[in-house]
Parts: sequence; structure tokens; C-alpha cells
Amino acid sequence: MKRFRAHAWPFLVLVLVGLLLWRESGRDGNWAAQVDESFLDWLSANAGGRGETGPDASSGVTLVEINDAVLSERGRGPLSPYEYALFLQSAETLRPAVTAIEPALSWTPSQPEQERILAARALRVPKLLLGCTLGSALAAGDPEAEEEAAPLLAPLPAGLREVQGDASAFPTFEDLAARPARELAALAAGVGPVNLAGAPPRVVPLVFTCRGRVLPSFALLAAAQWLQLTPADIVVRPGSHIALGDKRRIPIDAAGRMLIDTRAARRVPRTGLDELPLLAQQATESGTSAPPVGNRPLTPGIRSFPLPSPGSVLILGRTDAASRRLAWPDGRAGAPVEWIAAAVAAIQRGDFVWRAPASVEMALLLAFAAAGAWLAGRGRALALTVAGASLGLYALAALVCYGQGRVWLPLALPAGMILGATLLAGTIRGRA
Repeated sequence: MKRFRAHAWPFLVLVLVGLLLWRESGRDGNWAAQVDESFLDWLSANAGGRGETGPDASSGVTLVEINDAVLSERGRGPLSPYEYALFLQSAETLRPAVTAIEPALSWTPSQPEQERILAARALRVPKLLLGCTLGSALAAGDPEAEEEAAPLLAPLPAGLREVQGDASAFPTFEDLAARPARELAALAAGVGPVNLAGAPPRVVPLVFTCRGRVLPSFALLAAAQWLQLTPADIVVRPGSHIALGDKRRIPIDAAGRMLIDTRAARRVPRTGLDELPLLAQQATESGTSAPPVGNRPLTPGIRSFPLPSPGSVLILGRTDAASRRLAWPDGRAGAPVEWIAAAVAAIQRGDFVWRAPASVEMALLLAFAAAGAWLAGRGRALALTVAGASLGLYALAALVCYGQGRVWLPLALPAGMILGATLLAGTIRGRA
């Protein structure tokens, strides 16, 4: 009985330490969460050949970049409606299942003639998805402001009906900061928010709240359309998953965000907008053609690209220096559309990163607490040896779990408890 009591107090101390670490690791931005996220980057880089960074030829997503080279030809100004029409012409030739445009298609002052050409081309695209940006400029609760804002919200869907749980943690906005022209929005298969500002690295928000509506994001709509689903087929369970019919279950946190594999994100194939006509020309030579919108010379000396497979998702977005305002885990600046394309590719493959369930973390907590209580009756040298071996074996097991099932085990919890057990080593014998 005495022996049991002697080991009980270090066990309880380690349980309390473990609970503190578990709580801290669930909070964005603090030290414990940063340790776990750095461990996730290490797992991503070393598990099952995930360190490859070259383009994935089998990807069902191709990112078409509005990069610095494209914008420098236009004096850094935005693309004209006519240039977007040229993009849609190339997209029609390549026959993607979904054609998505991230920048909001609106111009001030308006360009009626070119916008009519763009609308005529948009009519030929089977599934056109347009981006918008949510904002919070209008005063919430102001009836006059809300009445004035109603037309701005018109391009958005009525909202997801199947939200089973508490949506209060979803990113919340009050109005549309940037939206496509109403005529173009009416021709599109969907309009989705592209907001990523404020999201921590490695996560992409999939749902938002705007004036009482739970809205699917641009990435979620692109994946749903690729799966031939509608917003009515989407079921959201905050803190658990988003079900896309019976075809995909996307793990999300309480804020409706999914984790993405940062190494896989870099493997999304991409090409510049100026280079896209060459792909269309290659498709035409292979037997597919589309009526021309106008004549535009190909860039001299352009390199050859593999054709995006028919039935894929083609995403046009900005990747120029001004748009690179999101931090990658390695410190590199990235554009929002890069994360969006990576999220769509992960949903297509069903290759999700799952945080280990709370029950698994609690089991780890109790196991390490029991081991630490045992070490409290042993010498410091033995404790250091066991601690080093345990941490190495744990990292190996976490690597296997991530490589086999993309299950992300924490590091802050076991490492902190191993440190605590080492500090408690010998305390029982010392008291005796």
C-alpha cells in the first residue's frame, strides 16, 4: 500500500501536466501548438516519400497563374474582361470538369463591350465557379445598412442547410468586399468566398458565416462541383467533418477548417496564364478545338507542358508578389490560391490529414503518466536513457501512423510528459 501511495503522487502530477499540455496544444498560435505543427511538417517531409516537391502529373487540379510576368506586360494593372474571355476559350479546349476563377470579375469603370464578349464565352463553360471576398465593413445590426447590402449578397447561395452542431466558431463576416459582376454571377454555376487572411499556416477554411448564412468556400464548391454534387448534398458537422454526399468525408476543426499537407500543396501542377494557349494548341492538335475569341500570338520559346486531363479542375488565380501575403511553414510567402488549389486536390484524392482523436491523446497521457510514475522510483541515469528511447520510438510510431493513414499524433504532450518524468526520476528513493 505504501508503495502504491509513493507512486500515486508523481502519477497525479504528470496527469495534471499532461492535461495542461493537451489544453495548450489545442489553442492556435501558442508554443505547444507550434511544437505540434513543426512536428507535422517533419512528418509530412519524411513519411512515405512525401518529401517529393515536383509537380504531380496525376493531379486532378491545375493552377493557372496570374504571375508577375503576366502583370508586367499590362503595367501591373488588372486583367481585362477580354483576357478572361481568352482564358475561358483555352479552358473550353482543355475540357475541365470545373473552371474556377479566383479574382472577383468586376471592373471600374465598366467595359461593356468586353464584358459582353466575356459573358458570351462564359455561356459555353459547363461549370464556371467565380470567387468573391467577404468583408465586415458594414455595421452589423443597422437595418438601413443591411437593406443596402442585400443586393451585394445576391450572388451567394442561400447557405448550407445541413449544419449539425455549433457554427459559432466559423469565420464571420457582414458583407461582400469584392464580388463578380451580377451578369457574370448569374451565368456561373457558383460563387464562393476565397478568404484566407488570418488563417494560420496549414489550414484552409471551408465554411463561413455571413448574415446568418453558412456559406461554402470557393475550394469546397470546386470540389463539390467536381464530384457532381450541389450545396444541398453538403453536410457540416463542426469539429468533426464535412460530408460531400457519400463520396468524401473531410476532417475539420470547430472553425470549419481543414488541414493540408504542405509538401503536397507544392506538387499541384501550375502554368502561367501566358503559357495556357500552348496547352490549348496542343489539345487542338490532338483533336479538340474551340471557336476562337480573337487572335493572340503564343509566347516565343515557351516550354512544353503536359495537358491537364479532361474532367479535372482548372483554377485561375493570382500568384504575383502583391498577392503573396500568406506564410508557409518554412517562411516562404504564398498566395491564397495556392492553398485553395491544394485543398481541392486533397479533397479529390481523399488524402486528408487527421488530427489524432482526443481519446488517443488521453490514452497517451495516461500511458506516459504511468511510465513517469514508475521512473520516479528509479535513478536519473536510467530515466534519461528510457526517456530518449521512448521519444525516439514515439517519433517512429508517429511517422508510421502518418505515412499509413495521415493520422497526426502530437509531440508537445508526450515530450512535455517525458521531460516531467525525467525531472521526477529518483524522487521516491530520495524521500525514502
